[in-house]
Amino acid sequence: ISEKSMYHYSALEMPPKGFPTMQFSMLEAEDLGLAKYDILSQRGLGHIKDSVIYIKENQGIDVDAHQIQTFKNDPKIAKIIETGHTMGCFYVESPAMRQLLTKLRCKDYLTLVAASSVIRPGVARSGMMRTFIERHIHEEKRKEAHPVLHEIMPETYGIMVYQEQVMQMAQMVGGYSLGGADLLRRAMGKKKPEEMAQHRQIFADGASKNGIAEPKANEIFDLMESFAGYGFNKSHAAAYSLLAYHTAWLKVHHTVE
Repeated sequence: ISEKSMYHYSALEMPPKGFPTMQFSMLEAEDLGLAKYDILSQRGLGHIKDSVIYIKENQGIDVDAHQIQTFKNDPKIAKIIETGHTMGCFYVESPAMRQLLTKLRCKDYLTLVAASSVIRPGVARSGMMRTFIERHIHEEKRKEAHPVLHEIMPETYGIMVYQEQVMQMAQMVGGYSLGGADLLRRAMGKKKPEEMAQHRQIFADGASKNGIAEPKANEIFDLMESFAGYGFNKSHAAAYSLLAYHTAWLKVHHTVE
Protein backbone atom coordinates (compact mmCIF):
# COMPACT_ATOMS: atom_id res chain seq x y z
CA ILE A 1 0.00 0.00 0.00
CA SER A 2 1.54 3.33 -1.03
CA GLU A 3 0.55 6.97 -1.35
CA LYS A 4 2.17 7.28 -4.80
CA SER A 5 2.26 5.04 -7.85
CA MET A 6 4.38 2.00 -7.08
CA TYR A 7 6.97 2.73 -9.76
CA HIS A 8 8.14 5.68 -7.63
CA TYR A 9 9.48 3.13 -5.13
CA SER A 10 10.62 0.10 -7.08
CA ALA A 11 11.27 -1.46 -10.45
CA LEU A 12 8.18 -3.46 -11.44
CA GLU A 13 7.80 -6.66 -13.43
CA MET A 14 4.89 -6.28 -15.84
CA PRO A 15 3.56 -9.75 -16.74
CA PRO A 16 1.40 -10.32 -19.84
CA LYS A 17 -1.49 -11.24 -17.54
CA GLY A 18 -2.22 -10.45 -13.91
CA PHE A 19 -0.75 -7.76 -11.69
CA PRO A 20 2.58 -5.93 -11.74
CA THR A 21 5.06 -7.34 -9.24
CA MET A 22 7.42 -5.25 -7.10
CA GLN A 23 11.08 -6.22 -7.38
CA PHE A 24 11.78 -5.98 -3.64
CA SER A 25 11.11 -8.38 -0.79
CA MET A 26 8.53 -7.43 1.85
CA LEU A 27 11.28 -6.35 4.28
CA GLU A 28 12.88 -4.01 1.74
CA ALA A 29 9.42 -2.69 0.82
CA GLU A 30 8.73 -1.88 4.48
CA ASP A 31 12.07 -0.05 4.67
CA LEU A 32 10.80 2.14 1.82
CA GLY A 33 7.78 3.08 3.95
CA LEU A 34 5.26 0.81 2.23
CA ALA A 35 2.68 -1.29 4.07
CA LYS A 36 2.20 -4.96 3.16
CA TYR A 37 -1.19 -6.64 3.52
CA ASP A 38 -2.03 -10.28 2.92
CA ILE A 39 -5.43 -10.32 1.18
CA LEU A 40 -6.71 -13.90 1.15
CA SER A 41 -9.75 -15.27 -0.59
CA GLN A 42 -11.89 -17.49 1.60
CA ARG A 43 -13.71 -20.37 -0.07
CA GLY A 44 -15.54 -21.25 3.16
CA LEU A 45 -17.47 -17.98 3.04
CA GLY A 46 -18.59 -18.87 -0.48
CA HIS A 47 -19.76 -22.28 0.71
CA ILE A 48 -21.82 -20.66 3.47
CA LYS A 49 -23.38 -18.15 1.06
CA ASP A 50 -24.22 -20.84 -1.51
CA SER A 51 -25.71 -23.12 1.16
CA VAL A 52 -27.97 -20.35 2.45
CA ILE A 53 -29.20 -19.70 -1.13
CA TYR A 54 -29.88 -23.43 -1.71
CA ILE A 55 -31.76 -23.74 1.60
CA LYS A 56 -34.00 -20.84 0.56
CA GLU A 57 -34.60 -22.37 -2.87
CA ASN A 58 -35.19 -25.94 -1.63
CA GLN A 59 -37.00 -25.40 1.66
CA GLY A 60 -38.18 -21.79 1.65
CA ILE A 61 -36.22 -21.16 4.85
CA ASP A 62 -34.28 -17.94 5.46
CA VAL A 63 -31.16 -18.81 7.42
CA ASP A 64 -29.60 -15.86 9.20
CA ALA A 65 -26.50 -15.44 11.34
CA HIS A 66 -28.56 -15.51 14.54
CA GLN A 67 -29.76 -19.05 13.80
CA ILE A 68 -26.25 -20.22 12.99
CA GLN A 69 -25.01 -18.81 16.32
CA THR A 70 -27.03 -21.45 18.18
CA PHE A 71 -24.11 -23.83 17.57
CA LYS A 72 -22.69 -23.18 21.04
CA ASN A 73 -25.44 -25.23 22.72
CA ASP A 74 -25.92 -27.80 19.98
CA PRO A 75 -25.01 -31.38 21.01
CA LYS A 76 -25.11 -32.59 17.39
CA ILE A 77 -22.37 -30.16 16.41
CA ALA A 78 -20.34 -31.01 19.50
CA LYS A 79 -20.59 -34.69 18.50
CA ILE A 80 -19.21 -34.34 14.96
CA ILE A 81 -16.36 -32.11 16.14
CA GLU A 82 -15.44 -34.36 19.06
CA THR A 83 -15.35 -37.40 16.79
CA GLY A 84 -13.53 -35.67 13.95
CA HIS A 85 -16.40 -36.02 11.43
CA THR A 86 -15.66 -32.57 10.06
CA MET A 87 -15.09 -33.13 6.33
CA GLY A 88 -16.41 -30.06 4.53
CA CYS A 89 -16.11 -27.86 7.61
CA PHE A 90 -13.83 -24.86 7.30
CA TYR A 91 -10.23 -25.34 8.54
CA VAL A 92 -10.99 -28.53 10.48
CA GLU A 93 -11.27 -31.01 7.61
CA SER A 94 -7.61 -31.98 7.15
CA PRO A 95 -6.58 -35.44 8.43
CA ALA A 96 -4.20 -33.87 10.97
CA MET A 97 -6.88 -31.53 12.34
CA ARG A 98 -9.51 -34.26 12.57
CA GLN A 99 -7.04 -36.46 14.43
CA LEU A 100 -6.25 -33.61 16.84
CA LEU A 101 -9.95 -32.93 17.54
CA THR A 102 -10.45 -36.61 18.34
CA LYS A 103 -7.44 -36.74 20.67
CA LEU A 104 -8.56 -33.57 22.46
CA ARG A 105 -12.17 -34.80 22.68
CA CYS A 106 -13.00 -31.28 21.58
CA LYS A 107 -16.50 -30.44 22.84
CA ASP A 108 -16.56 -26.66 23.06
CA TYR A 109 -15.72 -23.51 21.16
CA LEU A 110 -12.75 -22.38 23.27
CA THR A 111 -11.05 -25.77 22.92
CA LEU A 112 -11.49 -25.51 19.15
CA VAL A 113 -9.95 -22.02 19.22
CA ALA A 114 -6.89 -23.46 21.01
CA ALA A 115 -6.77 -26.45 18.63
CA SER A 116 -6.71 -24.07 15.64
CA SER A 117 -3.47 -22.62 17.00
CA VAL A 118 -1.96 -25.77 18.50
CA ILE A 119 -1.78 -27.37 15.06
CA ARG A 120 0.24 -24.45 13.67
CA PRO A 121 3.94 -25.16 12.96
CA GLY A 122 5.26 -23.14 15.92
CA VAL A 123 3.59 -25.39 18.50
CA ALA A 124 3.69 -28.61 16.48
CA ARG A 125 7.42 -28.37 15.66
CA SER A 126 8.34 -27.67 19.27
CA GLY A 127 6.72 -30.94 20.37
CA MET A 128 4.32 -29.03 22.59
CA MET A 129 1.20 -30.18 20.75
CA ARG A 130 1.52 -33.60 22.38
CA THR A 131 2.07 -31.96 25.77
CA PHE A 132 -1.01 -29.78 25.23
CA ILE A 133 -3.13 -32.87 24.51
CA GLU A 134 -1.82 -34.63 27.63
CA ARG A 135 -2.48 -31.64 29.86
CA HIS A 136 -5.93 -31.09 28.39
CA ILE A 137 -7.02 -34.70 28.80
CA HIS A 138 -5.06 -35.95 31.79
CA GLU A 139 -4.04 -32.77 33.61
CA GLU A 140 -0.46 -33.95 33.41
CA LYS A 141 1.89 -32.33 35.93
CA ARG A 142 3.24 -29.14 34.44
CA LYS A 143 6.97 -28.57 34.02
CA GLU A 144 7.26 -24.98 32.79
CA ALA A 145 10.61 -23.27 32.31
CA HIS A 146 9.42 -20.83 34.99
CA PRO A 147 6.23 -20.56 37.16
CA VAL A 148 5.36 -17.23 35.50
CA LEU A 149 4.57 -19.12 32.28
CA HIS A 150 1.53 -20.75 33.85
CA GLU A 151 0.50 -17.42 35.32
CA ILE A 152 0.52 -15.94 31.81
CA MET A 153 -1.01 -18.97 30.07
CA PRO A 154 -3.43 -20.74 32.44
CA GLU A 155 -6.03 -21.49 29.74
CA THR A 156 -3.42 -23.20 27.56
CA TYR A 157 -1.80 -25.10 30.46
CA GLY A 158 1.41 -23.07 30.50
CA ILE A 159 2.04 -23.73 26.78
CA MET A 160 2.54 -20.92 24.28
CA VAL A 161 -0.31 -21.12 21.78
CA TYR A 162 -1.14 -17.50 20.83
CA GLN A 163 1.05 -14.59 19.70
CA GLU A 164 -0.41 -12.43 22.48
CA GLN A 165 1.23 -14.79 24.96
CA VAL A 166 4.64 -13.96 23.45
CA MET A 167 3.91 -10.30 24.09
CA GLN A 168 2.72 -10.98 27.64
CA MET A 169 5.93 -12.87 28.42
CA ALA A 170 7.98 -10.01 27.02
CA GLN A 171 6.07 -7.70 29.37
CA MET A 172 6.03 -9.79 32.52
CA VAL A 173 9.44 -11.46 32.24
CA GLY A 174 11.50 -9.05 30.13
CA GLY A 175 10.01 -5.77 31.36
CA TYR A 176 8.94 -4.63 27.89
CA SER A 177 6.22 -2.07 27.25
CA LEU A 178 3.29 -3.32 25.16
CA GLY A 179 4.61 -1.42 22.13
CA GLY A 180 8.08 -2.87 22.68
CA ALA A 181 6.61 -6.36 23.08
CA ASP A 182 4.91 -6.05 19.70
CA LEU A 183 8.20 -4.97 18.11
CA LEU A 184 9.84 -8.06 19.66
CA ARG A 185 7.08 -10.29 18.26
CA ARG A 186 7.59 -8.77 14.79
CA ALA A 187 11.36 -9.20 15.00
CA MET A 188 10.92 -12.85 15.95
CA GLY A 189 8.55 -13.39 13.05
CA LYS A 190 11.01 -11.90 10.56
CA LYS A 191 13.98 -13.75 12.11
CA LYS A 192 16.52 -10.95 11.70
CA PRO A 193 19.68 -12.14 13.53
CA GLU A 194 20.96 -8.64 14.43
CA GLU A 195 17.63 -7.53 15.87
CA MET A 196 17.20 -10.82 17.74
CA ALA A 197 20.62 -10.51 19.39
CA GLN A 198 19.71 -7.02 20.63
CA HIS A 199 16.32 -8.15 21.92
CA ARG A 200 17.82 -11.18 23.67
CA GLN A 201 20.05 -8.89 25.72
CA ILE A 202 17.22 -6.45 26.45
CA PHE A 203 15.03 -9.39 27.53
CA ALA A 204 17.77 -10.84 29.76
CA ASP A 205 18.42 -7.46 31.39
CA GLY A 206 14.71 -6.96 32.07
CA ALA A 207 14.35 -10.49 33.40
CA SER A 208 17.24 -10.00 35.83
CA LYS A 209 15.38 -7.00 37.32
CA ASN A 210 12.45 -9.37 37.88
CA GLY A 211 14.66 -11.87 39.69
CA ILE A 212 15.15 -14.30 36.78
CA ALA A 213 18.77 -15.33 36.07
CA GLU A 214 20.14 -14.98 32.53
CA PRO A 215 20.32 -18.75 31.75
CA LYS A 216 16.63 -19.13 32.64
CA ALA A 217 15.77 -15.94 30.72
CA ASN A 218 17.55 -17.32 27.65
CA GLU A 219 15.61 -20.57 27.97
CA ILE A 220 12.33 -18.65 27.99
CA PHE A 221 13.50 -16.45 25.10
CA ASP A 222 14.37 -19.54 23.05
CA LEU A 223 10.88 -20.89 23.69
CA MET A 224 9.33 -17.61 22.52
CA GLU A 225 11.56 -17.45 19.45
CA SER A 226 10.75 -20.99 18.32
CA PHE A 227 7.03 -20.20 18.43
CA ALA A 228 6.65 -16.55 17.43
CA GLY A 229 7.03 -16.84 13.67
CA TYR A 230 4.36 -19.52 13.23
CA GLY A 231 1.61 -18.94 15.75
CA PHE A 232 -1.83 -17.37 15.39
CA ASN A 233 -3.01 -14.45 17.42
CA LYS A 234 -6.05 -15.44 19.44
CA SER A 235 -8.53 -13.28 17.50
CA HIS A 236 -7.42 -14.99 14.27
CA ALA A 237 -7.93 -18.44 15.80
CA ALA A 238 -11.32 -17.37 17.20
CA ALA A 239 -12.48 -16.13 13.79
CA TYR A 240 -11.34 -19.33 12.08
CA SER A 241 -13.13 -21.43 14.69
CA LEU A 242 -16.32 -19.40 14.28
CA LEU A 243 -16.36 -20.22 10.56
CA ALA A 244 -15.65 -23.86 11.40
CA TYR A 245 -18.73 -23.92 13.63
CA HIS A 246 -20.87 -22.12 11.05
CA THR A 247 -20.05 -24.72 8.41
CA ALA A 248 -20.57 -27.51 10.97
CA TRP A 249 -24.03 -26.09 11.78
CA LEU A 250 -24.95 -26.17 8.11
CA LYS A 251 -23.55 -29.69 7.70
CA VAL A 252 -25.57 -31.01 10.64
CA HIS A 253 -28.88 -29.22 9.98
CA HIS A 254 -28.87 -28.78 6.17
CA THR A 255 -26.68 -31.64 4.99
CA VAL A 256 -27.92 -31.81 1.39
CA GLU A 257 -27.40 -28.11 0.74
